Amino acid sequence: MSVPILGIIAGAGRAPEILVEHCLHKGIPFALCGIAGVTDTHFLECYRGESIPLGQAGKLIQFLKSQNVSDLVLTGALQRPDWNKIQVDARGLRFITHILIKKTLGDDALLRLVREELESEGFRVKGIQDYAPELLAPEGSLSAIHPTNADYKSVKMGWNTAHFHGSQDKGQAVVVQGDTIIGFEDKSGTDALIDKVTPFMNQRGPILVKACKPQQDRNLDLPTIGPNTVQRCADKGFIGIGIEAGATLIIDKEKVIDLCNQNNLFLLSLSSNSI
Repeated sequence: MSVPILGIIAGAGRAPEILVEHCLHKGIPFALCGIAGVTDTHFLECYRGESIPLGQAGKLIQFLKSQNVSDLVLTGALQRPDWNKIQVDARGLRFITHILIKKTLGDDALLRLVREELESEGFRVKGIQDYAPELLAPEGSLSAIHPTNADYKSVKMGWNTAHFHGSQDKGQAVVVQGDTIIGFEDKSGTDALIDKVTPFMNQRGPILVKACKPQQDRNLDLPTIGPNTVQRCADKGFIGIGIEAGATLIIDKEKVIDLCNQNNLFLLSLSSNSI
């Protein structure tokens, strides 16, 4: 009997590399597929990954089935493309036609459609946390820098606002300063949100708050922070980051915490029970 293979569809960033490292450590056989122009080519070459252009859904499915893939993990960053400019094969055309018919799809709705398409081909979509649960943020104050009582109240307000914002499938993050929300994440992503906010002068700096959308498919696109998130916040004069415990992925956790400590940023991880 053939051995089931884990399919990894990799975007950009460290998350796919971490999943591959875990598979190697735990002896889980995998087939790696990257997205042309998005996934690091050296990473794909190291692990004999296949590079497939976005829109070539038929080629992707054929590759996965040829590798005896049963379970799939989609992980890594991928910016929303211009669907009208993608070169597609017949299978990809069917999928993109569904998207173009529903022009107002938010990210969560779009990912659910991706999942439905993959599962219609017999694959089971899993989350990266099923294989690397230690990536999930534990609850508590994770850095040596701790929030003040006022900061804690700001994070709680940001948490509630982020959940409401997410319930409308508009984004996972907000920026709060004092008792004012000064930025909302949109389709441009968290990095763009951090870069574009203009904090109030002569006040204690802002705080980034990320939370899982209430309707989020937790096997797809969990809120994520990594060293780049921390450094961006530090460069913009932020004082802290608030995240959702058990529902946020921390990439390179030790480095994230070290960077928070070096830049006097608190990292506070809260659950619904502590709000």
